Amino acid sequence: MRAERKKTGSKLADIINYKIDKGELVPSEITVQLIQNAMHQHYTKNGCSHFVIDGFPRSFENLEAWNKVMDSNKVKVQFVLYLDCPQSVMTKRLLKRGETSGRSDDNEEIIKKRFETAQKETMPIVEHYEKQPGMLKNISADQTVEEVFAKVAALFEGFC
Repeated sequence: MRAERKKTGSKLADIINYKIDKGELVPSEITVQLIQNAMHQHYTKNGCSHFVIDGFPRSFENLEAWNKVMDSNKVKVQFVLYLDCPQSVMTKRLLKRGETSGRSDDNEEIIKKRFETAQKETMPIVEHYEKQPGMLKNISADQTVEEVFAKVAALFEGFC
């Protein structure tokens, strides 16, 4: 999505940037198509068939679009990783990132909207996967970067 956002004159980039600037979710059809394109390109170039899809699905609409587009016989979701972090910690980290990122959505007003959207749209997805044995991997992200990284890295041992 970041690559598409940078394309000047791209209608998709305009839609994506508008939604992100408002703290809203990008339409699911756009997101899934971009994911599918990126997976295909990476597989074609490198032969790699294992992917980490960051920040997806964020809503049931995302999940429905994924299931509609992706062939479950070819694409198998191994698990969903949820980094659980209090709003105060996330806000502090995102504001710090905003000092150097140049991202228009790293400001307190948009961060608050993003958190509200996550509570409304994403938490039901977390609860959905939590009901499926072994599918949700929950890591407390209110730790040092090194501690979180070590726990995440352990989940991916043996995948490639």
